[in-house]
Amino acid sequence: MSAHLAEKSNPTAHVSRATVSQALTNLLLAENDVRAVDKLEFSPAKNRWLYLIETPFEAYPRFVVGWTDEIADEVQFVSQHGAHWSALASFYRTIEKAKEVAL
Repeated sequence: MSAHLAEKSNPTAHVSRATVSQALTNLLLAENDVRAVDKLEFSPAKNRWLYLIETPFEAYPRFVVGWTDEIADEVQFVSQHGAHWSALASFYRTIEKAKEVAL
């Protein structure tokens, strides 16, 4: 596959992961229901980003774990939590499952 075709099939292929991560963080923070992006990690196995966000809701769900693509267009919720420790545990379990599936 030529470099031009590869770039067309994955327009962010030439952009560093850190740049995409920062851009995705900014996109998520622009949403009204996102107070903070706590964790964001790329999964090569799924070719998607796993995120942990804090919502502005004082009650449930305070934290949300989910998958998204590079432009935050295809969001898929994994779990919702009232406590940060529970959301962190879910985040790390989910990323480990994605690694196991890739093996």
